[in-house]
Amino acid sequence: MGQVAELATDSDAKGPTRATITQVYPAVSAGKVSVDLSAPGISGNLIGRRLALRLALGQRQALVIPSRFVITRSGVDYARLAESDGSVDEVPIEAAPGPAAGEVEVLSGLADGDVLVGPGERR
Repeated sequence: MGQVAELATDSDAKGPTRATITQVYPAVSAGKVSVDLSAPGISGNLIGRRLALRLALGQRQALVIPSRFVITRSGVDYARLAESDGSVDEVPIEAAPGPAAGEVEVLSGLADGDVLVGPGERR
């Protein structure tokens, strides 16, 4: 929800060409998904109609780090964080394969802006 979609309308239908998805209904019928859209200024003849949409799929933000920053012990992944007082703490993380070789996606345990310290490195 909140994603911007491009409306593919008939050339005679007047109204916005962009809309924001406000609700996605979980049922799929005949390979189609129903959604509600917000499109200020939409022409009345488009309300309640089935429309084709164009939208980007498979895009999301991710926290990706080099795999050399991940330490695995007893099946648990850890990352070493540099603290503001100069100390280094190990925090457990949940990692998944990254988009490229030598990278991992961090699903939990780290936040944008954390400063990582590699194994054997000192801050």
